[in-house]
Amino acid sequence: MKMKFFVCAFAMLLVVTMLFASASKKKAEQAQSSVVVATGLVKVYGSEPNTWLGFVSVEGMEYSLAAEEKMLSDLQASQGFVVEINGTLEPKSKDEVVGFQQLKDGVIHVHSFSVVQAQ
Repeated sequence: MKMKFFVCAFAMLLVVTMLFASASKKKAEQAQSSVVVATGLVKVYGSEPNTWLGFVSVEGMEYSLAAEEKMLSDLQASQGFVVEINGTLEPKSKDEVVGFQQLKDGVIHVHSFSVVQAQ
């Protein structure tokens, strides 16, 4: 009987610890995200049919872009123009490996954009 109690207590402690660990990780990730206004150029990466959009800021930072399909289509049409993007930046951590369709400085989740000038 004592053994069952200890096994159940240990299992519950393990579950509670995992819940707290995942909650603190989510809070840390949310704290790293920030609202940004970035100016630069939209670039198309890859080759058909697997193209994807990225953004190179005037400071030389390279970001992947995430948005709804319509916004991505409009952004792609603005290639060759300097644009100003409003969005949420999800920076890449130093120990994170750049993956498929990702650029080195993180991801910008685009909320809106405007064309600043023709290049």
